[in-house]
Amino acid sequence: MRIHLYRLICCAMVVLAGVGSTWAIDEVVPVGDAKVTLAKKVTVGRDTITILDGRNQESRMPVADVLYVKFGGEPLELSEAKEQTRRNGKYEEVLASLTKLDRSQVTPSEAVADLAFYIALCRTKLALVGKGDSSAAGKALIAFTRDYPQHYTFYEANELLGDLYRMHKQYAKAVKYYGELANNKEMAARANVLIGWTHLEQNQPDEAVKAFDAALADRAMGPSAEAQQRLAAVGKAACTVAKGQAADAVKQIEEVIEKSPPEGLDARMYNVLGDAQAKNNDAKAAVMAYLHVDLMYAQDPAEHAEALGNLKQLWKQIGQPERGEEANRRLQKLYPTSQWATR
Repeated sequence: MRIHLYRLICCAMVVLAGVGSTWAIDEVVPVGDAKVTLAKKVTVGRDTITILDGRNQESRMPVADVLYVKFGGEPLELSEAKEQTRRNGKYEEVLASLTKLDRSQVTPSEAVADLAFYIALCRTKLALVGKGDSSAAGKALIAFTRDYPQHYTFYEANELLGDLYRMHKQYAKAVKYYGELANNKEMAARANVLIGWTHLEQNQPDEAVKAFDAALADRAMGPSAEAQQRLAAVGKAACTVAKGQAADAVKQIEEVIEKSPPEGLDARMYNVLGDAQAKNNDAKAAVMAYLHVDLMYAQDPAEHAEALGNLKQLWKQIGQPERGEEANRRLQKLYPTSQWATR
């Protein structure tokens, strides 16, 4: 036991020595399943971050491929907030924790910007499902983009602003903010995917297809780009549903799911699949698709609310009204003022 403990301590000392003599080690957590990168120093920028390793060698990573950065010396509450929002969708708990922090006591300076962003992120995510003030969320995001225009989450803040305007059906403003992402070549596909969904919500499937096709034609590389390719294919399937070709859409989305790696699957895929199957008069299959969201992706509140909203009706169609009532009870409890709860 003592030998194992000694080896563990030695390994830890080697790791720390490799990134410098300070305990304040930065960590870069990437999109996808790539390994976390430990750094002596991370310098953030609007389009890329610069990573200085223990040998004083620099490398760069596009912000599109960065999930979040933990800065050495930042408050533990902030480090935990990043994990809990990105992995588990604990927006209410994180917001309560972060609003208690005294910003004047937060270091380093990069962590101050992160604190402002994650508070705005949580407020926005909650507002999108009717659990927060969308006006306050929007003001927080606008203040963030004004105060930290070179931060690595600048584009994501614009995306969240687009989401808020889209929720309020102010589609021209939504497209404006989504369009900001196209200024970063690694995020151009993401911009087109978001714009495609905006057209689809306006019952403009032909315009949506053009945007999704533009995303599919994008030649950017990396895990984020691959994710956008999948979402664009899902969007095209949703357009096929909108055009009344539900059976074809089922085949399209099932092909996307089959070809996606496990870490590349997400709630939107299964919600679109459920919609296609429901419109294809296969209520049982639709239930299974929406249940997948309920069981696997409850950390995504907007998609989870949509799945529960559909389940409350579909359970009745297949002769299990009590399960429909249960889905509705959970919907009313979790997302009481969302569009799905008030239908």
